[in-house]
Amino acid sequence: MSTIQSNIRAIMGKKLWRNEVDEILQQILGYLQRIEDVTNICQEPNKSEMFKIFRDAFLSGYCGTRYKESKSGLIVRKAPKKSQIYDETIENYAREHEWINATSSTDSKRYRDLECVKVWWNEWTYAWDKNPPKRKYVRRNQS
Repeated sequence: MSTIQSNIRAIMGKKLWRNEVDEILQQILGYLQRIEDVTNICQEPNKSEMFKIFRDAFLSGYCGTRYKESKSGLIVRKAPKKSQIYDETIENYAREHEWINATSSTDSKRYRDLECVKVWWNEWTYAWDKNPPKRKYVRRNQS
């Protein structure tokens, strides 16, 4: 395979990953929009439904930890091999799509719901990192 073909394949792979990340983020935001009238999203079935989205992201390889322990014992930031979703990625996506904005009060329901989802994301990502289930890449857009 030529260098040009390798570069094209790498670019197309990154674009596919970016599209899949956007699709996962849209599912998260879309679910939040659908349950906006629910008083407390921290109840069933909301948490289970969000977990299904998170599980799909994990199985597709988009949940990752940002830090690792170096040989010297220091905690260092690690560079992901492909796009990853983190709590701030979810918040940035919500801001980009104007679901929340800079003037949103931290007391607003949308802001509180988003904070809850970010906590869930961090909890589940942490749990998977500490006790990982077998990860099998699942291509999201199979033809």
